[in-house]
Amino acid sequence: MKNMLENAELTAIEAYQNNQVIEVDYQENAVTAKLTGLVNFVSDHDYFYLTRHGKVTQIHFQDVLNIDILHKKWWQLQLQTV
Repeated sequence: MKNMLENAELTAIEAYQNNQVIEVDYQENAVTAKLTGLVNFVSDHDYFYLTRHGKVTQIHFQDVLNIDILHKKWWQLQLQTV
């Protein structure tokens, strides 16, 4: 459990610092939820905020089941498709 918390925190911090898109599976009210977006804030070991289409969601590290960085340089992909 501790390793998952550390992994979730480190991944969220990396995504925040590098403006990367992540996908998160997490528990919300005893239901598994999935969300993809940009990290716009990481607290000290407790939670982070994820933004998708202007909606901000607070996710606690203890609720994270899986977290992955999807697009390391998504802005370059956007420019190539324009």
